[in-house]
Amino acid sequence: MKNMMLTVAFCLLICAGVVKLHADATKWWDARWDRRCSVTFKSAGAAITAVPVTITGAQLKKLTGGEPFSMASSRVIGPKGEITSQSDEFDGGASVAANPNHQLDDNDELVFQVDIPAPGPAVHWIYWNASPLPPGKYETSLFIGDAMEPAHLHHDIQLWNDRCRLGMRGPARGEDPTKNEIHNWGAGALTLMELNRHAALNINGSWTSIFPLGAVACSPSADGARWERPEAVARGPVRVGARTQLTEATVATGKDANAKVNVEHRVWLYDRGACVLFEESIQARSLVALLEMNFGHPFVLGSDRGDRFWYSEKDALKVFQPTAEQAAEAEKGKVVFSDSGFDPWMAAYSTRLKTGYAVVLDSGASLDGEQRIPNFYWRTHAYFRFNQQWKNLSPGQRTHQRFWVVGFNDDQEGRAPLSIYKTLTRPDMALGAVERRDAR
Repeated sequence: MKNMMLTVAFCLLICAGVVKLHADATKWWDARWDRRCSVTFKSAGAAITAVPVTITGAQLKKLTGGEPFSMASSRVIGPKGEITSQSDEFDGGASVAANPNHQLDDNDELVFQVDIPAPGPAVHWIYWNASPLPPGKYETSLFIGDAMEPAHLHHDIQLWNDRCRLGMRGPARGEDPTKNEIHNWGAGALTLMELNRHAALNINGSWTSIFPLGAVACSPSADGARWERPEAVARGPVRVGARTQLTEATVATGKDANAKVNVEHRVWLYDRGACVLFEESIQARSLVALLEMNFGHPFVLGSDRGDRFWYSEKDALKVFQPTAEQAAEAEKGKVVFSDSGFDPWMAAYSTRLKTGYAVVLDSGASLDGEQRIPNFYWRTHAYFRFNQQWKNLSPGQRTHQRFWVVGFNDDQEGRAPLSIYKTLTRPDMALGAVERRDAR
C-alpha cells in the first residue's frame, strides 16, 4: 500500500543448525562474508512497508549455536540488494555502548525494516562473519537531540525524521509537582507527537494530551518530579531512542494501600515512515497485591463527519463512522456511541486530510490473574481506553507494555490498520538455518 508504515519487535521461530550452502541455493551476496541465514515474513493481509524488525543477541546465539558472531559485520540483503541495518551493541547496559566490545551479548540488537507484499512472503538474508569486518554506512533521515522550544512544547529531548516529530519529558517542572497544571503533566512521557505532519498530541490545547495517558507518574504527583532527564539510547540509522527511569514510585494497590515499583520508559522512532514505539517496564520492589492501570488516547483528527474509526473483535473488522445526526448530538456533549471487549487496538482515518494512524497495545503473554479490557466512546472525537490489572506481583517481577503508534495515508477500508494490529501482536516470521560459504 502507499505510504504505509508498520513497526514490530518480532518473536522468532528459529530453525537451529548449521548447513553447507548447496549449489542450487540463492546466489551468495558477497564472498567476504562467510555466514548467512534466511528471514521469511508472511503477510497479515494488506501490503505493508517499512516494518521494523528487532533480533536480539540472545536469539542470534541460539541460531548460531554459540559460534563467533561479529555484530559490526552483520548486513541485511533484501530482494533488491542490501538494505539499511543497525547493530546496537548494548554490551549488557541500558544504552548503546560508546566503545562496544564487538562481541555478541544477549541484549545486543540487530534492527532493520522490511516491506511485506499483500500475497507474501518476503524473503531477506542476514549475512555476518565470525571475524570482524567494518560496519556498514547508510544515509538516514533520523535525528535526536535537545528539545526545541522546551518551555513552550514542554519536553526535554526531541526525536524526528522527515515525517514525524516527538518530544519526551523527564521530570515535572512545577514548583509543586502535585498541582494540577501544565508543568506537571506528561512527566516521563511524550508531550509532543506529530505524524505525517499532523499533530496527534497538543499539550497546550489540553494538559492531558500526552502519550500514553495513564502511564505511571505521568500526571501530577510527588513522584513526577523524580523522573530522570531523558537520555539518548541509540542514534540511528534505522532507529533513534531515548529513555528515562523512576525508582521507588508509589502505586495504589487497592483501597488505602500502596506499593513501591521501579519504572523505565523508552521511546523509539524509526527511519522510514511514521512509526513510534513507547515501552513501559514496571518492576515490583515488594509484593504488589493489585496493580491497575488505565491507559487512554483521544484521536484528534479534526472531528470531521467523514472520519472513520476502525477496530476488531477476534480479528473481525468493525467500523464506526458518525452520521450528521450523531455529530449534532455530540456537539451537545452527549456520548453517541461506545463499545468494549474488542481487540487491543484502534485506528482513526480522516477522509478530509487523507491520513490516519493506529494505536496498538501489545502486552505479550498474560500473567496469572491478569485482566485486559479495551473500550472506547465517541463524543466529537473517539476516546480509546484500555484497563489492565495484575494480581500478586512478586518482588522483582516485571510487566512490560508496548504502545505502538503507526501513521498511514490509505486505510484500505480498514484492511491496513487490521494488518498493523495482527503483525504487531502476532508476527509471522521465521529464521532459516545457518549456511556456511564453502572455502574455495
